[in-house]
This record gives sequence, structure tokens and C-alpha cells, in this order.
Amino acid sequence: MEQRIRNYVNELFKNAPKTPQAEDVKNEIIGNTLEKYGELRAGGMDEETAFATAISYIGNVDALINEYSKDEDAQRLEGEERKYDNIRAILLSVSVALYILSVVPVILFNGSSLAVCMMFAMIAVATGIIIYRANMKRPHWNSRSDARDSEQPSAERKSEKSSVSGALWAIVVLVYLLVSFLTGGWHITWIIFLIGVAVDNIITAVFDYNGNSADADSAHKGEKK
Repeated sequence: MEQRIRNYVNELFKNAPKTPQAEDVKNEIIGNTLEKYGELRAGGMDEETAFATAISYIGNVDALINEYSKDEDAQRLEGEERKYDNIRAILLSVSVALYILSVVPVILFNGSSLAVCMMFAMIAVATGIIIYRANMKRPHWNSRSDARDSEQPSAERKSEKSSVSGALWAIVVLVYLLVSFLTGGWHITWIIFLIGVAVDNIITAVFDYNGNSADADSAHKGEKK
């Protein structure tokens, strides 16, 4: 009969997450049920009746299993979010480094056409990384992710966009001065500012698009609820 009780409880926990906590709860239920069965048998109850009575004390474990499943999902989500934040930090660092290093070819090659092309290529790559980073989606999980999305303020996006834009224009001014002094082409280097405006508009459009998409998703989820 002991094995029968163990099999019964194991069946109840077959969909439970394979965690030490869930295993401890299962073993505790098995122990309590066996103890209750022993008490009933000692009181003169027959095996089948004692078995049915003992397992009736277990109750519904589905809610308990669901809680452990949520805990497991939450831990997995936290791991994904840490990975997401680390990747975004690395991408931002790489893009900033490319912006800063973009002036190196101009300095090394005295403002030659090839150096200018290399500079703008590095700026283009850095901008592409920022756009890709802005389009990355944060990991989601049911109501928790919905709440997190709804709590993510638009001010945070604006602050991030302002930081990127500020860094961009600092680079633009520095590049303009370096190229102009090294080449003496003041009559044409002002085009660098036009390129800066174009890049800044692209970055703004990407941030606005992501912000509108996030707001639309939140509104859609709110309607579903």
C-alpha cells in the first residue's frame, strides 16, 4: 500500500517543475499521507477505505504546482532579462567606441578621401548598431511582462534618445573641425552637418516607432483584459 500511495502522489506531481522545492513538497505530502494511512489502519479501518480517506486529505495540488511553475518561469525570465540587458550594454559600448574611433582614420591619413570614407563607414556601422539595439524586444512573460511594459516610462526612452543624440552631435562637431582643419575644405565640410541631421532623424524615427509600437501593444493587451 505504501508504494500505491507513492505512485498516487507521484502522478499528482508529474507536471510539476523539476525543482528541489517541488520535490520536497511532494515528499512531505507522501510522508503525511503514509502517516495518516497508518493511523487509520491502526484504528481498525480496512485498507481500501483507509487509502481513500488518507488521499482525500491531500486536497487539490494544482494551485501549488502552478505557483512553482510561475516561480520557474520567473527565474527563466530574469535570466533572459539579464542577458538582454548585457547585450544592450555591449552594443551601446561598441557603437559609442565606433563613434569615437571614427575620427582616427582622418587623423592618421591627414583627411584624405579614403580616410573620410572610412570615417563615415564607421559612423554608419555605429548608427546601425544603435538602430538594431533600439529594435530589440525585452523578454515577455504573461502578466508580469505586461505590467513591466506598462510601467516602462516614455521618459526613459526620451532620456536614452537624448543621450544618443548628444553623443552623435558631439562627434559631428569634432569630425567637422578635424576634417576642416586637416583638409582646409571649409567650403564643403559643412555637408558633415547635413549628414549628422540625417543620422539624427533616423535615430529619432527609430525611437519614436519603438515607443509607438510599445504603447500600441500595451493598449491592445489592456483591451484583451
